[in-house]
Amino acid sequence: EDMSVIGFDDADFARYLTPPLTTVRQPGYLQGRKAARKLIDLLEGEKVKNDDSPLLTELVIRSSVMPRKLKSRGNYKNRSV
Repeated sequence: EDMSVIGFDDADFARYLTPPLTTVRQPGYLQGRKAARKLIDLLEGEKVKNDDSPLLTELVIRSSVMPRKLKSRGNYKNRSV
Protein backbone atom coordinates (compact mmCIF):
# COMPACT_ATOMS: atom_id res chain seq x y z
CA GLU A 1 0.00 0.00 0.00
CA ASP A 2 2.84 2.42 0.72
CA MET A 3 5.17 1.49 -2.13
CA SER A 4 5.36 2.42 -5.78
CA VAL A 5 7.16 0.40 -8.45
CA ILE A 6 8.23 1.75 -11.83
CA GLY A 7 9.81 -0.20 -14.67
CA PHE A 8 11.68 0.92 -17.76
CA ASP A 9 11.21 0.13 -21.48
CA ASP A 10 7.43 -0.52 -21.29
CA ALA A 11 7.82 -4.23 -22.07
CA ASP A 12 4.67 -5.80 -23.55
CA PHE A 13 3.95 -7.79 -20.40
CA ALA A 14 4.01 -4.71 -18.08
CA ARG A 15 0.31 -3.98 -18.59
CA TYR A 16 -0.65 -7.58 -17.74
CA LEU A 17 1.11 -7.78 -14.35
CA THR A 18 -0.85 -7.50 -11.12
CA PRO A 19 -0.94 -4.60 -10.55
CA PRO A 20 -0.17 -3.29 -14.04
CA LEU A 21 3.36 -1.84 -13.97
CA THR A 22 3.95 1.88 -14.40
CA THR A 23 6.86 2.28 -16.78
CA VAL A 24 8.92 4.63 -18.90
CA ARG A 25 8.40 4.12 -22.61
CA GLN A 26 11.34 4.90 -24.86
CA PRO A 27 11.59 4.85 -28.66
CA GLY A 28 13.46 1.56 -29.13
CA TYR A 29 13.01 1.51 -32.89
CA LEU A 30 14.47 5.00 -33.25
CA GLN A 31 17.39 4.12 -30.94
CA GLY A 32 18.18 1.07 -33.07
CA ARG A 33 17.89 3.05 -36.28
CA LYS A 34 20.31 5.71 -35.05
CA ALA A 35 22.78 3.06 -33.85
CA ALA A 36 22.59 1.16 -37.16
CA ARG A 37 23.21 4.37 -39.10
CA LYS A 38 26.33 5.07 -37.02
CA LEU A 39 27.60 1.52 -37.52
CA ILE A 40 27.08 1.68 -41.28
CA ASP A 41 28.90 5.03 -41.42
CA LEU A 42 31.81 3.57 -39.43
CA LEU A 43 32.02 0.51 -41.68
CA GLU A 44 32.08 2.78 -44.72
CA GLY A 45 34.99 4.73 -43.23
CA GLU A 46 33.01 7.88 -42.55
CA LYS A 47 33.57 10.02 -39.49
CA VAL A 48 30.74 9.55 -36.99
CA LYS A 49 29.49 12.55 -35.04
CA ASN A 50 28.69 12.19 -31.37
CA ASP A 51 24.95 12.81 -31.24
CA ASP A 52 23.93 13.61 -27.68
CA SER A 53 20.44 14.77 -28.61
CA PRO A 54 17.97 13.14 -26.23
CA LEU A 55 15.20 10.89 -27.47
CA LEU A 56 11.73 11.57 -26.13
CA THR A 57 10.45 9.26 -23.41
CA GLU A 58 6.97 8.91 -21.97
CA LEU A 59 5.84 8.01 -18.46
CA VAL A 60 3.03 5.44 -18.72
CA ILE A 61 1.19 5.57 -15.40
CA ARG A 62 -0.54 2.36 -14.36
CA SER A 63 -1.67 0.92 -11.03
CA SER A 64 1.77 0.17 -9.55
CA VAL A 65 2.23 3.77 -8.42
CA MET A 66 0.60 5.03 -5.25
CA PRO A 67 -0.64 8.61 -4.96
CA ARG A 68 1.71 10.92 -3.11
CA LYS A 69 0.94 11.25 0.60
CA LEU A 70 0.73 14.83 1.80
CA LYS A 71 2.60 15.03 5.12
CA SER A 72 0.77 18.07 6.44
CA ARG A 73 -2.75 16.70 5.96
CA GLY A 74 -2.14 12.97 6.06
CA ASN A 75 -4.21 12.34 2.95
CA TYR A 76 -3.30 11.24 -0.54
CA LYS A 77 -3.14 13.30 -3.69
CA ASN A 78 -2.66 12.09 -7.25
CA ARG A 79 0.09 13.88 -9.10
CA SER A 80 0.62 13.64 -12.82
CA VAL A 81 4.06 14.01 -14.35
